[in-house]
Amino acid sequence: MTDNQERAVHNGVQDEPIMDMHEASDDDKISGIVTQERLDMAGANAAEIEYKLRERFREAGLDVDDEFVSEQAQEISEYPLSGHDTQEPNG
Repeated sequence: MTDNQERAVHNGVQDEPIMDMHEASDDDKISGIVTQERLDMAGANAAEIEYKLRERFREAGLDVDDEFVSEQAQEISEYPLSGHDTQEPNG
């Protein structure tokens, strides 16, 4: 058992994380949210994306510039849908 594991377990009860946690910076959190929404909502309506981004940032406790959110939403709405072929299959 490592030192961290020994400190986390007292009398057979785990009362704190065993692994050391690395807290992501706000910039990392913002980037992660934008990346996830790009994957989830690529090509969707920019207003819907902007709403979802604002909701996710609020839930994460992040104060993000309005212009940045709008720009990201617009970019995501124009992002091509990966893995989706828009041509008819040859048949």
